[in-house]
Amino acid sequence: MKDGFRQSMARLHTWTGLLVGWVLFAVFLTGTAAYLRPEISYWMRPELALSRPGPHNAAVAVAAMQEIAPASPAWFITLPDARETTTRVFWRDPAARGRGFRSEVLDPDTGRPVAARDTLGGEFFYRFHFQLHYVSVLWGRWIVSICTMFMLVAIVSGVITHRRIFADFFTFRPGKGQRSWLDGHNVCAVLALPYHLMITYTGLVLFMMMVMPWGVGTAYPGDQRAAFNAEAFGNPPQRQRTGSAAPLVPIAPSCRRRSGIGRAARSGASSWPIRAIPAPPSSWCARIPRGSPTTRRA
Repeated sequence: MKDGFRQSMARLHTWTGLLVGWVLFAVFLTGTAAYLRPEISYWMRPELALSRPGPHNAAVAVAAMQEIAPASPAWFITLPDARETTTRVFWRDPAARGRGFRSEVLDPDTGRPVAARDTLGGEFFYRFHFQLHYVSVLWGRWIVSICTMFMLVAIVSGVITHRRIFADFFTFRPGKGQRSWLDGHNVCAVLALPYHLMITYTGLVLFMMMVMPWGVGTAYPGDQRAAFNAEAFGNPPQRQRTGSAAPLVPIAPSCRRRSGIGRAARSGASSWPIRAIPAPPSSWCARIPRGSPTTRRA
């Protein structure tokens, strides 16, 4: 006899959960631990000295990057805050292997690389929860994205399967063997349903450019990818190169004016990301993206 619609959804719900549940458990566990990423890092690397965040950190970081990677086409600088007491930088290096990036942890007061023990600390949990470990970054992100799609299917099919989903939330029959386990599953699932749905959907949105790139290709056909990057990420259009070097403008006044960096330091903002982008050869202009957390708080 052919199964009905709800029975088919029940089978789909069971198998999607069983196939990828073990990967999702590791992802959720490490993602939860990643909330304490700075604290875990400093516990495992006590050599990282505490510092007082301030607007001078930006100028120190830019000066350090001019010495470390003067020929890099892009710098990405995250300044310290109430929890993160070091300056984290990474930059593009055409000579680097893999994706062509290098990174360093700097002392925010001196700009010198911090000599700490060789461990990722809390960064391991943060990276693991969206790109796994012992596999390449691209493969890890694809595996996590596919498992996330399975979880979204499991959530939707689970809601369809339970006809009395909210009534079952108030039903728990202890001492009934497998029935008790099913009741506990229903209670926990309904209680956390908004969170599970939100975290699953937003996780897919974060990787939508990798998982579903066809929309961008349709809206911006041909060589219009630069136009999409300008609209979506605020990347400036390419300018004609003059062949002469231009001096770097002071970054600290820009931080104060555009992001209220002094106020953010006192209010405990999470980070102040700065992206240095290439202008004419051997020159740089640094800016804080308008979509940064600091800009929204200021």
